[in-house]
Amino acid sequence: MTDAEEYPAAQTMTERERIVRTLRGQPTDLVPWTTRLDIWHTSQQRRGILPVGLQEMDLMEIHRRLGLGRFRFVYPTRWRLRGVDLQVVFNGATRLRQTDPFVYFPAPLEYAVRDEPGETVMHFSTPVGSVRVGYAINAELVEGAADPYLVEHVIKDDNDYRVVQWILQHMEIEPYPDEYARWDALIGADGMISARLGRVPFQELMLDYYGEERAIFTMMDKPEQFRWMLDILSELRREVLEVSLATSALIFELVDNIDGMITSPRLFQRYCMPFLQEVADKLHRRGLFFASHMDGNLKPLLHLIPDSGVDIIESFSPSPLSELSFATAWEAWQGKVLMWGAIPSPIFESHVPEEEFQATISDMLERIGRGRIFLGIGDQAMGSSMLERIAYVSERLGRTVRL
Repeated sequence: MTDAEEYPAAQTMTERERIVRTLRGQPTDLVPWTTRLDIWHTSQQRRGILPVGLQEMDLMEIHRRLGLGRFRFVYPTRWRLRGVDLQVVFNGATRLRQTDPFVYFPAPLEYAVRDEPGETVMHFSTPVGSVRVGYAINAELVEGAADPYLVEHVIKDDNDYRVVQWILQHMEIEPYPDEYARWDALIGADGMISARLGRVPFQELMLDYYGEERAIFTMMDKPEQFRWMLDILSELRREVLEVSLATSALIFELVDNIDGMITSPRLFQRYCMPFLQEVADKLHRRGLFFASHMDGNLKPLLHLIPDSGVDIIESFSPSPLSELSFATAWEAWQGKVLMWGAIPSPIFESHVPEEEFQATISDMLERIGRGRIFLGIGDQAMGSSMLERIAYVSERLGRTVRL
């Protein structure tokens, strides 16, 4: 069968229609092709290498010209920290002060400086003490439009734990429908957004509160503390879900960043799967879909993931980004869980020969056929991704590219 027969050039559906029909197991005219270009676009602008014809376009128009759907996850809630004073300091200078702030606690990446090298420190002051978190970014990461990385977690000792307890006990979850509605209207039929719920509580402790090593030691040496944190974060996440259900979202997502080399099969089964299954059950009873952002090495969890209740592995990043090959994952998950992503970002870079890039795409498309998948760039397009290669995939998938 030829490529033209597999992916007919005639486009009779919008990208959102393809996504929705794929979710529901219905046939589509073309395989969904939707991803994130935000880092690529910002990096190209910062380095002054965005192609001339694209410099006057906004990112949404670039997506349309590429025949590439846009994906974004958006919080439909805001988290107010009652009784907390927030001070944001960058390279020693105060940038922001707020009382009772709306932030994603404990690691509000939105307040970390992204466009200048240095360290952002966020101080959370309460009636029972203060805690702090720190983000850092260097010149190379600024140029590449990467996120700052967390260098200081919020819980480092028992005093920090007591302050965090107080903050969590006084936190309020509030609806934030305007932000969700704004992005839904902006992307419209040309892509999809998911309602972001935070992380599964275990991953939140590992990545945001303690850091992996301290989290494991706390779990072993201070099990009561670890269990208290798991329980209250689970309750808060349930509240976030209940408030988020008031939106028109079809897909609800936990941005879990799971890696099976860190969250081992034993930890995943004990601490992640029960909560994932609980959320999945609540969503499925309403006819809604559940995604988890799992962009790490999933090879150790290959046969556990289909039983987790998750419908979509969003930002799936196979080899060479991880040890799990696309072919192995496709064979194990087909008909059980949907992939979103699956085309690894490194093959879009110039160090990969063009023949190898095209052969990888051809092999993937032949393997997929008319199977259910949301193709995209896993985790997302990077600053060094070649526009010509993104356009090539669009054309192979039957889209009309207008650049």
